[in-house]
Amino acid sequence: MSQNSDYAWVTAVQAQTFQNLLGPVIAQALAGAPIEVAAGVRSCGAASRSAEGVALAPSALKTIQTDYKGFTEAAAAHVVAGAGQVKVAALATLVSNAGAIMVSAPERVTEALGRVIAAGTVREAKREVRECFAEIRSQHQHMFVTNVAEAVKASAAAVGFAQAEVTRAEDGQVRVVTTNPRGQNLIAEIGSGREVDIRAELLGFTDGSCAAVMKAFNDEMASRGIKAASLEVRPTHGLALTPFAKTLSKTRRKGSRRVFADQPSSELAVPETITIKR
Repeated sequence: MSQNSDYAWVTAVQAQTFQNLLGPVIAQALAGAPIEVAAGVRSCGAASRSAEGVALAPSALKTIQTDYKGFTEAAAAHVVAGAGQVKVAALATLVSNAGAIMVSAPERVTEALGRVIAAGTVREAKREVRECFAEIRSQHQHMFVTNVAEAVKASAAAVGFAQAEVTRAEDGQVRVVTTNPRGQNLIAEIGSGREVDIRAELLGFTDGSCAAVMKAFNDEMASRGIKAASLEVRPTHGLALTPFAKTLSKTRRKGSRRVFADQPSSELAVPETITIKR
């Protein structure tokens, strides 16, 4: 009997240490900003709301726009009307969200923030803010998916699938293919549309141990801070669900040859599935 575990979506990832958090980048930008801009950010009461080490799902960053509107109103009370208000609102917004945002190329964000600070008119400042926010969202999504993939890889290794290969397709999808010493596989495909989703399967189990292995994998994922809105477990009746798993299954139908160490016949091993879907 195989299983399917459906997560509504991945809402957060926790880790002891994240690389390239936005905090140091925004701190550097503020240190080089004009005195009135830095003072305006402090006057708006901007402070990071998220503890470092908890990365929010890319979809959760829609709060940036709400924060930006609020800080635009707050900046009006502290900064002379004009481009300065736009700059203060943008920087205050990023300060407030810095603990939850990761960047894959800090130097590009530093350059984008520099263009925001250097903008001479309101129109220029608003354009640079839009481009800066878009760059930060894109980089955060890339890093979020990368951290999810690392959690999958580490969780799989903890339950015996130490050999791993991680690939990223042009559309942004990440595939983690892991193998244990018996030739069995745990395969995960991580998509990043509006929500980050994971579809993972176990291939090669015919001895009834698949449920215990999948539970252990789930527990390892939880211990690495993978948070989802909900979890539903149900049987999959042995059907391969992910595209790569289906392809791999076809290549393993080899007549009466034994493919896996615990496989007594030509029956394809029964897969298990975890799905984190939109």
